[in-house]
Amino acid sequence: ADGEIARRCNLKTDFGILAMTMSKAALLGARGNSGVILSQIIDGFAKEIAERKTIDGESLTLAFQKASKSAWNAMVDPVEGTMLTGCLIAYMVMASTGSPLLAAMAAIGSGLVVGLLIAFMTITLRVDHFVTGLGFNLLASGLTLFWFRVYTGGGRPPSYDTIDTLAIPLLSDLPVVGPILFDQHLLTYVALLSVPFISYFLLRTTRGLEVRAAGENPQFLESKGLSVSTHQYGAVLFGSALTALGGAFLMLAFADQFRPDISGGRGWLAIVAVIAGNWQPVRTMLAVLVFAVLDSVAVHAQGLGVAIPYQFFLMLPYVVSLALLVSIRTRSGQPAKLGVPFLRL
Repeated sequence: ADGEIARRCNLKTDFGILAMTMSKAALLGARGNSGVILSQIIDGFAKEIAERKTIDGESLTLAFQKASKSAWNAMVDPVEGTMLTGCLIAYMVMASTGSPLLAAMAAIGSGLVVGLLIAFMTITLRVDHFVTGLGFNLLASGLTLFWFRVYTGGGRPPSYDTIDTLAIPLLSDLPVVGPILFDQHLLTYVALLSVPFISYFLLRTTRGLEVRAAGENPQFLESKGLSVSTHQYGAVLFGSALTALGGAFLMLAFADQFRPDISGGRGWLAIVAVIAGNWQPVRTMLAVLVFAVLDSVAVHAQGLGVAIPYQFFLMLPYVVSLALLVSIRTRSGQPAKLGVPFLRL
């Protein structure tokens, strides 16, 4: 058991952004139209990862942190529905008050309410986790549209100015990597820096081991006199708050009006990223970056007029997610009690 814990605590360094930058520099020297096109697309990838954040910024980063932390507790949560709820609440508060801080706090509050509802159904009432999660995702899709129409009263939806980036002095002036890494929104820095902290908490602290035990061997926690349900409730609430905050970021930074299903399936991709990362936070972050690059292809390839139907690029993240699920089916590191309600003996 100690050897297994030590193995899982062995973290690797993420060189994804550096590799992307080096590839971009190499392609800039390529000759011919194909080299120029690839260079421009990769330049778009870098900016997308750094600026657009529609896949790998706070939204998906915070969502996969929720999914990974909840999954270690054997909980299966409606990430997509929670993110969509956070989007709507943040939009209504931002449009009404003009305060990004209040909008973010309101979104977190909505995430806590959703988390409390899901935890009550799956932990207290022991309703099937997958049915509960799928049901809430479907409910959130229709309910947010209904609330949005009630809020606008059938008129033109109000809009607002999105939040600005926060450039780090000197570092943001560095060539190539400066604008990519050091001229971001505040929540971008928080989201990326939280990955090692989440890793350290789950893998190297006593409390983190207890959280993991709730999903791997809840009877062990019970024998130690610790409450399994308390750990599960805490993880679900914390994760739901992060997911709703990720949804709020989509509204505050990149959209000035709410649209139906604006989260665009990113909650589902967050779950796939957790599975592809084998339930390890740093590896999951690498999977998130892969999805970000693929999402960027669809955006920038269309702008460059590549002679390939844009629908092909739009489906890339989902095709790759299916391929990843197939490739890792025999070596999954998912918690042993994932989705299984705990019954006290």
